[in-house]
Amino acid sequence: MTFGDGLAGLIGKNFSSPSWQILNQKKSLLGTTTMLITSLLILISIILFGGFSINTNLIYIGLFATILEQISVIGIDNLTVPMLSSLTFNILITKI
Repeated sequence: MTFGDGLAGLIGKNFSSPSWQILNQKKSLLGTTTMLITSLLILISIILFGGFSINTNLIYIGLFATILEQISVIGIDNLTVPMLSSLTFNILITKI
């Protein structure tokens, strides 16, 4: 969340790309793509250093985090994205 949301905000606001409004929040294609790629890179790092096996569920978790970031309002994504992404990670990867 720290890297993905921060980079998405920086890149999305400083570089021109198609954008849209979701729940009165402006989102951009470049910012959203940055969030997704960063989320996937962080997930892969966690998998590799945590001793888990890489599988397609990583893509689902990264997409889920990105969707949550899109629909969260009034800055609540700083709470919902890490909590729900980690829950999803535990369900899909660690099978807890």
